[in-house]
Amino acid sequence: MYSDPQQKKAKIGKVTVDSNANQYRLRFTYPKGKRNQIRLDCNWNEALRIAQIIDRDIQLNDVDLSYARYSAKYAQKISVVDKPLNLLDLWETYKQLSKNRVAETTIKRSWIPWEKHYLGKTPPELLEIDKSSEFIAHLLTRYAVGSLDSFFSNCLMPSVNLAVKTGKIKRNPYAAIPLAKKNKKQIEAYEPHEVKAIIQAFYEDTYLSKYSNRYPHSYYAQKIEFMALTGCRPSECNALTWDDIKQKIDKSYIRFNKAYSVGVLLPHTINT
Repeated sequence: MYSDPQQKKAKIGKVTVDSNANQYRLRFTYPKGKRNQIRLDCNWNEALRIAQIIDRDIQLNDVDLSYARYSAKYAQKISVVDKPLNLLDLWETYKQLSKNRVAETTIKRSWIPWEKHYLGKTPPELLEIDKSSEFIAHLLTRYAVGSLDSFFSNCLMPSVNLAVKTGKIKRNPYAAIPLAKKNKKQIEAYEPHEVKAIIQAFYEDTYLSKYSNRYPHSYYAQKIEFMALTGCRPSECNALTWDDIKQKIDKSYIRFNKAYSVGVLLPHTINT
């Protein structure tokens, strides 16, 4: 749950609350893909209370699409028991408070998959704070330790630590559960004759696979050869422009000072 009374904005589970034209506006999606909007003439606390009721009904799959149940007068008669905070609640708060100071690449690479796959595809009962051991054990059945490390450091731990810092929960139970150490693979380089064979295979392969039905593998041959000759990464190669090629006396120089990361162009420090 996220609430900012000063700005008159809040996020109660799946319900967004804001102020619009001297009224409070509640927005939510139910059923899947159908957007709903309710305008209320009431005070801020009543708007939050009604948002709680709607969020509860969404979880119970019992939303009143006539909206009669969500009038301020009717809502006063309904008792809503505050549910314990879970990982989704803590994540929503952290996301709202941190979205303007976190790198766009972190949001694309970590936040979106964390929300969609790691939280979105986990049984709801395992998202309860007192199910920390079961939650991590469940993730370990689906993902490698190496991939979990990144998501835990960028998503899980910051959101739970913020909840501890702000007093929403007393401690971070996830910090006490160590992940098994991942096995580091030895880096192996291709021999020169193997590199030549790989490049030649690209030039000769005109097969259109089911995963690449636009261009044959030979289409990428020059790019593969260029990366083999310079040692650059695909992200650095894709960011090159003609201005990065410099001619000095009898030598040519290529400047690698930028790279694409999850579709975002970033400055880089490698120069060749």
